[in-house]
Amino acid sequence: MAGHVDALTSGLLVENLERLAAGPTRIGLDLSGVDFIDTASAALLASIRERLAQEGCLLEVWEVSPQVRDVFLALGMTTLLSRSDRDVP
Repeated sequence: MAGHVDALTSGLLVENLERLAAGPTRIGLDLSGVDFIDTASAALLASIRERLAQEGCLLEVWEVSPQVRDVFLALGMTTLLSRSDRDVP
């Protein structure tokens, strides 16, 4: 993904994740090209990750931009981050 994830684009993200979850049991999400994510979209991403886990699909966030990492950290959503992204100062 690249660009902004906000109220205008988060619906498309959810649709694509749900479509992908119909096949594999593991999905990797690269957010290194995302330069903005609003708090509602971050919360939605956490929620969809939990729901997919209940359905047997693991959603992993592999890479995040510094901006996205900062939002996740500020919201206490460190479980969405890989260990390397959590440990970056």
